Amino acid sequence: MEVIAGRFGFWHEMLVPHAQGEISFEAVERIRMQHCPQASGQASLIGIANAWPSPCILIYAGLGLKKRDRDALPQGTFGFSRTPSPELRALKVQANELARESSLTIFPNMRIPSRSVIYKVFSGEGVEAEAVENLAWWSTSDGTALTAQRVRVPF
Repeated sequence: MEVIAGRFGFWHEMLVPHAQGEISFEAVERIRMQHCPQASGQASLIGIANAWPSPCILIYAGLGLKKRDRDALPQGTFGFSRTPSPELRALKVQANELARESSLTIFPNMRIPSRSVIYKVFSGEGVEAEAVENLAWWSTSDGTALTAQRVRVPF
């Protein structure tokens, strides 16, 4: 429901004039309170990030397994084989249209690198208001890294 509300419940033409500067959770909350206070926080994040006039990716992070490890779980294991450990991953990824057009991407279920502020906040190593990171830190299971690109990660 939240995804549907976020996709269809926010009129871009109404939000874009209010979506100025760099996106932040505070900016999203301010716009939500001014224009759609009855909307949930999650639907607001989806809808306002989609309407933001600059490339934006919304990441829902959590512990998860690589696809191959997740697929192997129902098969069972022998007592001598290791059970895979979940790692912090981008469980859900939603890019706005400008991010898709500019090829700014993070793949769903991608492991979040330990250098990322997302990892540090999740693990309790510290809370920062924002960080500038390089997408080249992010890599796939086969070792392929994303294209080097500096991005701002707000918190």
